[in-house]
Amino acid sequence: MQERSIPSKEFDVGKHILMVPPFHETGVDKYFQHCDNVAKNLEWSERMWTMLLQNVLRCKAQEVYSTLPIADSFDYKKVKNSILKAYILVLLASY
Repeated sequence: MQERSIPSKEFDVGKHILMVPPFHETGVDKYFQHCDNVAKNLEWSERMWTMLLQNVLRCKAQEVYSTLPIADSFDYKKVKNSILKAYILVLLASY
């Protein structure tokens, strides 16, 4: 008996990860504006944003993400605010 394939309505992370802008430590605030615009234009469910974002984070942003409690790591706003806060503190410390 041949199995019939049923089209999946699940979000294909592999397909969409290519649309996530690469992370750069310079201009982190502008980076998140760019990410937000891409996600909204492509009509991604907000619950998928952190799954996609965590794949491109580097350096301090990746460190911040990895130290968040599991529940917070699924909340895009908490992830974004935590990363922005960390970079603001780095900037303030360099003055």
